[in-house]
Amino acid sequence: MAKKEESKVGRPKLASPELIKDSWCRIAACLCVALVMVVCGVGVLTARTPLQVLTFQNPNKIQGNVAKVNDDNTKVIKAKKVTKKIIKPNGEVIYVIPANEVSVVKVSG
Repeated sequence: MAKKEESKVGRPKLASPELIKDSWCRIAACLCVALVMVVCGVGVLTARTPLQVLTFQNPNKIQGNVAKVNDDNTKVIKAKKVTKKIIKPNGEVIYVIPANEVSVVKVSG
């Protein structure tokens, strides 16, 4: 006669300490990789290096002195569409966006 297997009753066996330690190491490694990806992604989106992202530096705040140039070779190009800010004496601020220039064509029929 064949041996009858006894059905196990009770609480199931928990994971071994080695398996638990290995699982926590894998979780920590995945979180580190995700953090590196976030920092590098923010750097790419804001045109900064990862070190600038971590130290909250912003290279877009450029400072410098402007010298007046009176050269004949210098050409000033005026902007065609610029938002103007008008501040009234009572403190009300109005933004004016100039319309595009349109040439009118007369058609006689």
